[in-house]
Amino acid sequence: HIRREKATSNICTAQVLLAVMASSYAVYHGPQGLRAIAERTHGLAQLLAKGLEKIGVQTTAEHFFDTITFDVKGSEQQKAVRKAAKARKRNLRYGNDGPVSVSLDETSTMSDVQDIIALVAEGIGATNHIDLAPLAEEIILKYPETLARRSAYLTHPVFNAHHS
Repeated sequence: HIRREKATSNICTAQVLLAVMASSYAVYHGPQGLRAIAERTHGLAQLLAKGLEKIGVQTTAEHFFDTITFDVKGSEQQKAVRKAAKARKRNLRYGNDGPVSVSLDETSTMSDVQDIIALVAEGIGATNHIDLAPLAEEIILKYPETLARRSAYLTHPVFNAHHS
């Protein structure tokens, strides 16, 4: 829609590249693969929430997908959690006076979850070690029924034929 001689920025090109990458990702994984990635990511987030609960830290939301927000007791504990995260080269998000958030994605592992729980435990002074294996057995993927998708997605044949 922009003629080459009139184009003075790479914004359009950059947006097209993002769209091409997203569509390629969808073609590569297909609907079943995307669902599996989402379920795995959500399962790890639930495991993180359960692990944090075991060391005495509660999440602030009942329902979540891939991002956990939890409250540590005030800014001093938050500073200690931040210091522990920095030492482990973990990037967390810090709110004012206590809340901390962490997001998981398709690259996250059980080891990442264990490390996040350990750094929070260090920051709040908890000494109990959490074994994630038994907790993982208890995970039931849950979300509000109102958020459940009922319609089909990625139904075009290209999303169902070209997986690698």
